[in-house]
Amino acid sequence: MRVFHIPTRIIHGEGAFEKFAAEPVFEGKRVGLFLSASVFERYPEVRAFCDMVEKVAHECVREFVRSGEPDLAETERLRRVIEERDLGHVAAIGGGSVLDAAKAACGTAWSPYTLEEHFFHAEPLPKRKVVFTAVPTTAGTGTEVTPNAVLSEPEKGVKQSLRGKTLYPDTAVVDPALTRGQPMHVAASSGADALVQAIEAYFSRHSSPITDALALEGVKLCAGALEDAVLRDDRDARRRMCTGSLMAGMAFANSRLGAVHGVVHPVGVLTGAPHGVCCAVFMPHVLELNREAAPEKYDVLERLFGEDPVEHLKALFKKVDLPADLKDFGLDPALFPKMAASCMMSGSLRANPREMTEEMLVELFEKVL
Repeated sequence: MRVFHIPTRIIHGEGAFEKFAAEPVFEGKRVGLFLSASVFERYPEVRAFCDMVEKVAHECVREFVRSGEPDLAETERLRRVIEERDLGHVAAIGGGSVLDAAKAACGTAWSPYTLEEHFFHAEPLPKRKVVFTAVPTTAGTGTEVTPNAVLSEPEKGVKQSLRGKTLYPDTAVVDPALTRGQPMHVAASSGADALVQAIEAYFSRHSSPITDALALEGVKLCAGALEDAVLRDDRDARRRMCTGSLMAGMAFANSRLGAVHGVVHPVGVLTGAPHGVCCAVFMPHVLELNREAAPEKYDVLERLFGEDPVEHLKALFKKVDLPADLKDFGLDPALFPKMAASCMMSGSLRANPREMTEEMLVELFEKVL
C-alpha cells in the first residue's frame, strides 16, 4: 500500500509567472517578498512584480535572502520578520536555497518551539498560519512541491532536512522564463540535482507506479535537456528541465530518495562543494551499486539512454563541465569512518534499493577522491 500526496497548486509553463502576477491574491494583505538579489537584478518581470505587490498590498516587506546554502541563522531572521510584521502571505522567488529558507521560516513561524528544537529534535511543526508561494528560478531542487526544507548549522557541521506536511507550499509557480541567462555552473549543478533526484526516486524502495511514472519522465526530460539548457541556454531545453525537475520533486516527495542524498549532505558541509556537484559525482557510483538490487529498473534506464546508464551519466556530466570526483574540495579520508557512521541514520539511505553498510560508504567516499 502506498499513499500519494501533493496538496500544492501548480502553475507551470511559459507565462506561468505572468498569470500568477495577475491573480488578486495580495490585495489588502500583509505580504513578504523573500528574494534572491541576483534574480531581482536579472529579471525585469520580477522587479515589476514586486512593484505591483507593493501597490496593492496593505503592507509589503521585501527581504533579500543571503546567497549560499540556507542555514539556521538566516532562516531564523526570516522567521522573525514574518512574526514581527504579522505577514499573511509570503512569496519566495529564487533558487532552492532561497525557497528552503523561506519555506522553513513560514513553517515554523509562531511555533512554541525554537527553530533549533524543530531542526535538531524533530519537534512537531505547527499548522502554518501564513500562505506560502514558491517561485523557483532554477531547475532544480523541486522544493516547490515537497514537504521538506534542507538547512544547515555550519558550526556543528550538520546539514539535514526539516520535514512535515505543513511545509508544502500552497502554490508553486514554475516558469522556465525565470531560468534564462543563468551562469552555466548554476544551471549545470542544479540540473544535475534534478536528474539525480529523478533517478533516485525511481530506484527508491518506497516507489510506486505513480512515482515511477513521474520519476522516469523526469529522468527522460532532464537527461535529454541538460546539455542544451546549460551550454546553449536553449529555451525549449529550459522548459523541459523545469518540467522534469517539477516531476522529480512530486515523485521523491512521496517515494524518498536514495544513497546519493544519504551521503552528500555531510560531504557538502565539510567541503563546501555545491550540492548538485556532489550529486553528479556520487550518482554513477551509487547507480553501479544498485544495479544488482534493481536490475529491471536499471534495464529500463539502459533502454532509455541507449547505452549503459553509468557511462551515459559520466559522459553527460562531463559535457556540462561537472567534475568526476571531489579531489579539489579538500575531502579528508581520515573523516570517512565518522562520516559513514553519521550517514546511517539518513532516511534517504534507508530508501536506497541496496542496503548500505558503513564499510560500503567508506569505500564509496574513497571512490570519489
